[in-house]
Amino acid sequence: MLQDEYDRLAAEGPDVLEETRQKNPRVSSELHILEQVRYKTGRLKADLNYKKIIVEKATKHAQ
Repeated sequence: MLQDEYDRLAAEGPDVLEETRQKNPRVSSELHILEQVRYKTGRLKADLNYKKIIVEKATKHAQ
């Protein structure tokens, strides 16, 4: 679920850019739109990495 959203955002496709543009009507600069997408992508990646570490620790502890 998070991985799918991350992959979609990381692709920076026109649908993602348009969705971000619609959510932020005050932002008109293409560069700012890309920065917002990349920021969200980075936060998702950090969250995915954190959850991966938690699962690995839980698996190691359960063995």
